This record gives sequence, C-alpha cells and structure tokens, in this order.
Amino acid sequence: MVAIQISDARLGRLGGTPRKALDPEWNIQAAHRLWKRAGDFDDWPYCERAYNGSPSPGTSATPAPTPIPIPIPIPIPIPIPTRS
Repeated sequence: MVAIQISDARLGRLGGTPRKALDPEWNIQAAHRLWKRAGDFDDWPYCERAYNGSPSPGTSATPAPTPIPIPIPIPIPIPIPTRS
C-alpha cells in the first residue's frame, strides 16, 4: 500500500479525513493536487531534501560500509566419558 503523508492542516483543506487519507487512491490523488498546485516538494520538505541530495544514477552518495567480520564458532572436541 502506498501512503503519502499529508499534514492535518492540508488534509482538512483538501476535504479529507484521517480515514480518507488511508485510502490509497484518495491519498495519491490528494498528493497529486498538492503537487500540481505548486509543482514542487514544498508540502514534503524531507522529500525535497532527499531528492536534491540524491546522487546521479550509477553513483553512491556515501561509500558502502566496511563489512564487520562475524566470528564463526569453531567446534571444540569435548571428551565423552566411556564406561569401563
């Protein structure tokens, strides 16, 4: 399910309710109306920051982290008592 977060203030101006906002079709159409109004990410400042800071295709914003070695348990022989 896709859900685009819309502030309560904007939700009210769009004629929506929290329940309506959970309907994927209504939610996407409402987000599209917000987008068409300004043609930018003003209603979603974190999206714009992520969009503007995203690397061009084929590059990475940060290098991949160095893998942390995971210790592998080594079997230790345990003496088993025998009956004499």
